[in-house]
Amino acid sequence: MLMFAQQTVLANNRLYVFYPTDIRPKKMEKHITQHCPEIRTTVFGKIKDFEDQTQRIPPDAILSYAPVIKKNKQYTSFVQGFKQGQSQEDYVLVSINKMIKISQLSSMKIGVLDILGRNPMKLFVSKTLGINVKIARVTKIEDMLNLLTFGLVDAILVSQQRYDQFRVQSELALVATKLDLKMDLAILAVKSTKSKELFLNCFNRLGKQTNTLLGVDQWALINEQSNTILMRWLWALK
Repeated sequence: MLMFAQQTVLANNRLYVFYPTDIRPKKMEKHITQHCPEIRTTVFGKIKDFEDQTQRIPPDAILSYAPVIKKNKQYTSFVQGFKQGQSQEDYVLVSINKMIKISQLSSMKIGVLDILGRNPMKLFVSKTLGINVKIARVTKIEDMLNLLTFGLVDAILVSQQRYDQFRVQSELALVATKLDLKMDLAILAVKSTKSKELFLNCFNRLGKQTNTLLGVDQWALINEQSNTILMRWLWALK
């Protein structure tokens, strides 16, 4: 009877993931569940689905981008993803054949991966670039290149890491325009401090392949208020 009750409690520990990767959401669910069977993991491919489900059945933890975490004020960031010792990555504007002139951005359309929804995403991109721009949103990473291929945008906003991958995958003459812009890698946030240990144990078991898919090679315990690293693990090397 005690075992049944314990399993029921564990099954109620929900993790929602909105962090689009190179694989389908269901496959990412399997990757995480394989290492963390005691957690009910749901991975979303669209921000609207994530937000709707978060309102209907709030999870105990969310794994997502910093702007998404900030919108969900009831959750507290406590684990930060790192890659090559950095918690942030550079972002660039990618175009075909020639670099983008920053002074002309206001007359251009920029392709972005939609992580916030229509209006919030436009505001976020305009604020981030420091100028009001038109955007074209996609929900899948692979659709970013299609925006350029079919001439639907002047450039796409992606991480340096993603640009490097696109150059290998595509025959397009892709060119990157560097920006003075960095964004956080994946962040894990919890609703209650009581569940921190459970999710720490889970992320401590994630394998190298899963972490690579999430774009990190380390996770670190952080203090959100002071933005300091309390402890770091080379978990991906296991």
